[in-house]
Amino acid sequence: MSVEPLPWPEPSAEIAAAIASLCKGKREKPLAVQVRDRLGELFPDAEFAGAFGRRGRPGWSPGRLALVAVLQRVGT
Repeated sequence: MSVEPLPWPEPSAEIAAAIASLCKGKREKPLAVQVRDRLGELFPDAEFAGAFGRRGRPGWSPGRLALVAVLQRVGT
């Protein structure tokens, strides 16, 4: 398995507008959005690249998988 270090994508304008509309007023933004707004790219792929081979099937971003695991645990 290999990893190509890439920066995290920016959310689309439509998604950002929908979340802003949904959270207008007293409602808080979802936790995942708050984490991204405050911390940005918390676990960059480049930090994990050394643990993966240079050839082989591309793997999922380990940084994003780690963040998803943390957010799932917080949500339980």
